[in-house]
Amino acid sequence: MVQSISKIDWLAVAKHAFDGADVELLSGESDAAAFLVSQTKGNPTVLKAVHASEPKFSSLHFQWDVLSFFRDSPDFPGPRPLSRLMLGDEIEAIELSYLPGHHPRFESDDDFRIIGVTIARLHVLSKGKTLAGASSWDLARIAPHFENPVLHRLMTKKQRLIAHEALDWFGPRFQAQIDEGHWTGLVHSDSHRHNVVIDNGRGSLIDFGECGFGHLFWDVGVAAADSAIDCPERGEACRANLIDGYLSILPQAAEPLRRELAMFEAMRSLEVMTWPVSDWSSERSEKDEDEAIENIELSCEHLEMLLRGD
Repeated sequence: MVQSISKIDWLAVAKHAFDGADVELLSGESDAAAFLVSQTKGNPTVLKAVHASEPKFSSLHFQWDVLSFFRDSPDFPGPRPLSRLMLGDEIEAIELSYLPGHHPRFESDDDFRIIGVTIARLHVLSKGKTLAGASSWDLARIAPHFENPVLHRLMTKKQRLIAHEALDWFGPRFQAQIDEGHWTGLVHSDSHRHNVVIDNGRGSLIDFGECGFGHLFWDVGVAAADSAIDCPERGEACRANLIDGYLSILPQAAEPLRRELAMFEAMRSLEVMTWPVSDWSSERSEKDEDEAIENIELSCEHLEMLLRGD
């Protein structure tokens, strides 16, 4: 059915697998796609599919393993794994429960408290845990990309200086926190507001494709940094509400979280800058170069603020 990765008709693939169902393409790239599947009977589900590509397969398999690990935890704030499928010879997929709700709104203090609560609910279950095959969210995952000439081409000289100053200042502390091991475990690692849905005042995390082993405060740093970068005028309020929500579930984290959150925000800002060489396909890097340059610019502005305030 599939001859070439560049010729995949993802919608046709999903409709063939779920004949008679309503299928909506939620997102799609050359080698991966996600769908909302609504059948005549039963609740809607989410289908995540990848084409034959070792990194994508590994990520999909690990996502299934993580969600299966938490399957029997009633307070797990994420989707339930339902089934694994082969869609032809070269496409694998997993089917997950659909989580309804709205994404947190920048103007809502309550929504950002709920993000903090939701992340903490995951960490109550994931603290001290890991699984075979978990990737590590550590300094080595971020720092080497700043030597890539492709990334250098997208950055100005000033931006490169800011990035290396931030790496020199925050990087050793970041790694030391992971090595110390007290607040480590399985992290979502992509916990920005678009990967949180809120339904009747209760939050859930979606898209566990980047899940791995790391410092738990990384997830709070991701949510805080991405909010400050995307909506700087609400950055301080979003950060304060994230912390309040998180500490309402894990009050014992108060002192280390308040002390180190800026460092985790800085490392997330650095990681965002590396996306064109660390996360995106070469096809996307070329197509979305303007977006990459904008991400670098906004992330550098946030890094400058964090460096001045540290």
